[in-house]
Amino acid sequence: MAFAPVGLHQSYLTKGEILGTFAFYFRSVRSPSPRDIQLIENATSIAGIAIERKKAEENLRRSEWSLLEAQRLGHSGSWSVDVSSGIVTTSPEMLRSFHVNRVDDCSSPDFWFNTIHPEDRKRIRDLFERCVIEKTDYEAHYRLLLPMEP
Repeated sequence: MAFAPVGLHQSYLTKGEILGTFAFYFRSVRSPSPRDIQLIENATSIAGIAIERKKAEENLRRSEWSLLEAQRLGHSGSWSVDVSSGIVTTSPEMLRSFHVNRVDDCSSPDFWFNTIHPEDRKRIRDLFERCVIEKTDYEAHYRLLLPMEP
């Protein structure tokens, strides 16, 4: 059974509730000056931006978690390469599927090209390099060499 990550079910005050809290304070203490009103509006705006940002971050975390869970259940993985640095980032399921050890340096494209069947390797490497040069999406079909199950 899968569980959602901790912290995804939080509730926040809305901008209206924040403004209402300030209004209650001023009704019970004193009348707000125009400067007070401007400060309240600024604080409410900043709080609203922070709330929306926090919600967006939680939605992103939830989406990332869903993707990782779907990959785990489907025994599929994903990878990406930062073209400027040449560093490859892979999903946990990809590492599990290829039985990558912690001592293996899988951060370079060469590591992953070596998992491609030798008869497909040159064609795929050429396609990959062309996509990098042309700045186009990379999509390829090829055979893999998977290690034997431990």
